[in-house]
Amino acid sequence: MRGLLLVGLVSACSPKYDWRTVHDDAGRYAIEFPAKPNTAARDVPLGEPFGLLRMTMQSARSDETFAIGYIDLPGANDTSSAEAEQFGREQLALLKARLQAALLQNLNNATATAPQMVVIKEADGKKRSGEMWQAQSTDKRVVRAYFADKQGRVYQVAVIGAAHTGDAGNMHFDEVASQFLNSFVLD
Repeated sequence: MRGLLLVGLVSACSPKYDWRTVHDDAGRYAIEFPAKPNTAARDVPLGEPFGLLRMTMQSARSDETFAIGYIDLPGANDTSSAEAEQFGREQLALLKARLQAALLQNLNNATATAPQMVVIKEADGKKRSGEMWQAQSTDKRVVRAYFADKQGRVYQVAVIGAAHTGDAGNMHFDEVASQFLNSFVLD
């Protein structure tokens, strides 16, 4: 009996999530992952006028998938004139919309909620605005994602998990998604 109790206590103490802060100097961000993330890069087809753009990503899995990726907009740092700066803002908005559409398509063409404005923290204490939305697919997966940009780079931060019908399942997803998304800090 004591052996079963001890096994029960040890298993109750072992964390399901091993949260760790990951700093990505090349990506200019920090974020908390629930496990050691994998890193990958791939070319993403984003249509005209972008064509293929390289997305660098980190992801980790537990019961949910946690991922962050970023894409640099070619020529976005050319702010030598007001026209170039306006062009850069328009291209960033279009790139974010294309990334959102691609994520939804990967989730069996799920429909997202209307974007909500969120505050994204910066390492120097400043804050910037970003967007957050959530979607549920027909195969009962749910995604919550942040989209932000800084200096010609677009970030996509997402958590994908199973849609739960019970309150406990929804609270769990809300808790881990909030911890991951709210830990995102831009350098």
